[in-house]
Amino acid sequence: MALSTFYTARGSSLFKLVVCTVLAFFLLNVYFQPFPNLHLAPNLVHSDTKEPSRPTEASQSQIIEPQASRCQDIPGAEDVVVIMKTGSTEIQDKLPVHFTTTLTCYQRYLVFSDYGEEFHGVYVRDALDQVSEGIRNDNSDFELYRRLQSEGRGALAQSELSGPLSGEGGKSGKTDNPGWRLDKWKFLPMVNKTLAAYPDAKWYVFVETDTYLVWSNLLQWLAALDHTKPSYLGAQMQIGDVIFAHGGSGFIVSKPAMEMVTAEYAAHVSEWEAFTGGHWAGDCVLGKAFADANVSLTWSWPLSQGRKPSDLNYTRIDWDKRIWCSPAVFYHHLSADEVASMWNAEQNWTLNAELISRQNRPFLRHQDVFQSYVMPQLGSERSGWDNMLGKIDREVTVESLEACREACRNEQGCVQYRLAMGKCALSSNVMLGEASPAGERMQSGWLVDRVADFMKGIEPCGEVLQPWIT
Repeated sequence: MALSTFYTARGSSLFKLVVCTVLAFFLLNVYFQPFPNLHLAPNLVHSDTKEPSRPTEASQSQIIEPQASRCQDIPGAEDVVVIMKTGSTEIQDKLPVHFTTTLTCYQRYLVFSDYGEEFHGVYVRDALDQVSEGIRNDNSDFELYRRLQSEGRGALAQSELSGPLSGEGGKSGKTDNPGWRLDKWKFLPMVNKTLAAYPDAKWYVFVETDTYLVWSNLLQWLAALDHTKPSYLGAQMQIGDVIFAHGGSGFIVSKPAMEMVTAEYAAHVSEWEAFTGGHWAGDCVLGKAFADANVSLTWSWPLSQGRKPSDLNYTRIDWDKRIWCSPAVFYHHLSADEVASMWNAEQNWTLNAELISRQNRPFLRHQDVFQSYVMPQLGSERSGWDNMLGKIDREVTVESLEACREACRNEQGCVQYRLAMGKCALSSNVMLGEASPAGERMQSGWLVDRVADFMKGIEPCGEVLQPWIT
């Protein structure tokens, strides 16, 4: 329509029809886009900054047109401090995406590392500067720390940088990695520094840069807990006789518990430093400190997951708890792109949930994440992709991806397949997976009709009167 014609039509019914149509189209796109495609960007508001954050080149692909995010205004947000732990070997690859996504939701937060600096406008605190001077000067774990203090992050060799992905360590962690060895020393000092910085919070939530925290669900969970009692909640792990919350899976601490564990640490600093020096897992060290302070761990699986949404067995049932029906609060091992996608998905969920009920907002289940985040990405075959991640029912030898697809079609229960080096892997478990390692030629695919049947075949969740672990 020409501009002159448009203005002529202002008083006509045609004009009203056009305007109503455009408005309806706009509202439908804002409120009902599928999860992975919704792009919302918040105003950059940080509680621990010297100046507004500026996006780096590494995070440019995550940045979208500014639109005010309402995630800071969810009830209970003012009671929480979120603590994000990182390190000099990973900060450039993994922290920037959080500036335009997760950190914008938190009214109060802290970032800790092994090197204190202003990183793109955000104050990153040194978690280790109060460790005993003798340890910082002489302990072999602190070799990287000493280099950082004298030369900054420029002292790091390329081989020491983590890259965009965080692989899982072995049974004793990644002891050949200098950044990983240093990491165990951060936990107790970090907790002590956090309480000193924010002594008035009700809840303290600890995450890492490859952890995804479903903020809207977390606040509903905390609302079901008593902040006046000593609480320490997380995904349970055990080393020896110590049961503790896995750090990468996120964990929650109430103010009374923070006060009790910091008092225990302050009373026995030299003993705790000696214990840390002889251990390999800092989250286990912290778990023992909580136990010695008479604060026991509340097991929070399946709300807290040690894997990411693309790498979960959604049919798993443990201790009579079903992943499928559980609220989703923590995920682990996400890349920067996956953090951005999940954050966009959660913002979309929050908006849609407000439309459903402004009084009793429904919670986001792992089931919802699968249906609206994982499922839409299973539609086509992918090159350079691993959808098995070691979870294989059986393998057959084939010559092509087409033959691999047919082998899956002919196998009862098979829902996905992967071809690598002439070997066709078949699986009855639905998984999105991730990009295959460099140099490994993999092709993956899914039988979408069977994936749909797989979803229909899962037992319905029904109404859950108390979904939160308390």
